[in-house]
Amino acid sequence: MRKEIMQILAIAAGTAVIVLGVMAFMGTTVTTEVHPPVDLPEPGEQGPAGTPAAVVVDLHQETETSFFGLRKGETRYLVGVQFYGPAACTGLISVDAPWPVPDGECATDVPIAGVVTGGGIAATGEAIIVVHTEVPSACFDTINRGDWWPSEGPHCNY
Repeated sequence: MRKEIMQILAIAAGTAVIVLGVMAFMGTTVTTEVHPPVDLPEPGEQGPAGTPAAVVVDLHQETETSFFGLRKGETRYLVGVQFYGPAACTGLISVDAPWPVPDGECATDVPIAGVVTGGGIAATGEAIIVVHTEVPSACFDTINRGDWWPSEGPHCNY
């Protein structure tokens, strides 16, 4: 009888270790912040760098975490930039598509490469495009929502 109890306890302990191990590699944390909207200037307006109007609308960092909040891997610093594209581009891009897209109808002079994360249509007919791009941490620390893109920060050479 005592031997059977020891076997059951050993199996239960082994199962607990396996479950905790799996949870340690699968844990994630999601934080949601709500900010006031950032206005995009009028179509055709240019930013300080002489490029078409583009503004920072989102900043976030991604760090994969595991069970007990331990960090796994490197932290990624992402900047979301909103800008205008040609009206013909509206139906040609989709969320999660890489930017810039190979289609010449969507070409803009905004210096950014990343992933399309949103968009829409301006009242004047232009496509509104939101692209998230990864930046170095030093650049991330100097950018704020509402800033022009490309950033003139010392660590943001784009």
